Amino acid sequence: ERIHRLVGERTQARAAVSHDLRTPLTRLRLRLDHVEDPAGRRAMASDLDDMQAMVDATLAYLGGDADPEPRQVTNVASSLMGVADAGRAVAYGGPGRALATVRPVAFRRALENLVDNGVRYGARVRIALAAEETALVLRIDDDGPGIPACDVACAFEPFTRLEGSRNRNTGGTGLGLTIARRAVEAEGGTLILTTRPEGGLRAEIRVPRAGRGG
Repeated sequence: ERIHRLVGERTQARAAVSHDLRTPLTRLRLRLDHVEDPAGRRAMASDLDDMQAMVDATLAYLGGDADPEPRQVTNVASSLMGVADAGRAVAYGGPGRALATVRPVAFRRALENLVDNGVRYGARVRIALAAEETALVLRIDDDGPGIPACDVACAFEPFTRLEGSRNRNTGGTGLGLTIARRAVEAEGGTLILTTRPEGGLRAEIRVPRAGRGG
């Protein structure tokens, strides 16, 4: 009975966040057109973007395992190249085709969260993809401060930001890594974080291949 009540409360909270926050955000964006000061308009638009990102991340987290998106054979290499090609300091190295059976939208969201995390804290990001016999191995490296081994488990906790090694001014909701790991594990994969000996954080994803032909 307690479990059912908790699930019901989470569903209600998700619906409330979706309606009660997204609606005024939309109204505020429409009102930006009437702000005459260009600098003020840009600052307000940036704040709204931050708020929208927080709402979207919270909704994704509250959605949990209720994601109805079907799994399908997906070219993971293409997804990685799309994430890299976004006008940021992100480089991709790997094959042009590598298949896995995943929920493509949720999996790409996980990749974007990891790359955004790397760009936010490390400025430059390098993405590598390799195909092993039974798995695809994705490595996302940044040149930031990394995370101490003793803090890695905490980094995956929802709403947690490791201020000791990360800058408070960089923003973030504390949900990106949580959502990324959940999405990867939903596909039978794993996500681990390590600080590379030469410095910088590495996020390594392993997901089962769709077949040797991938």
